[in-house]
Amino acid sequence: DLDKGKVIAMSAACTHMGCIVQWQSSDRKYHCPCHGGLFTEYGKPDKGAGSLVQYLSSLPRLDTMVDKDGKIFVRVPLQSGSPTKSYEEETTRQV
Repeated sequence: DLDKGKVIAMSAACTHMGCIVQWQSSDRKYHCPCHGGLFTEYGKPDKGAGSLVQYLSSLPRLDTMVDKDGKIFVRVPLQSGSPTKSYEEETTRQV
């Protein structure tokens, strides 16, 4: 996969109904607790035999940045209805 070795971040909200997916180390997949959808470690729908839902789209990617000290930052989209602040000020968080 082209993402192997890169720092990536993605939304944890399933693209079917918005339920929060859970990482399972045993099969290295994200599982949706609401309907059994599966996503690969890179957030792509797993359309293999174990997935109950075959029409999912990929988990949305979030912008990441690694600074010169190795700190990782993830840009998280603003939620509707939140106070107005600059995009950078409100959404970039160190992880």
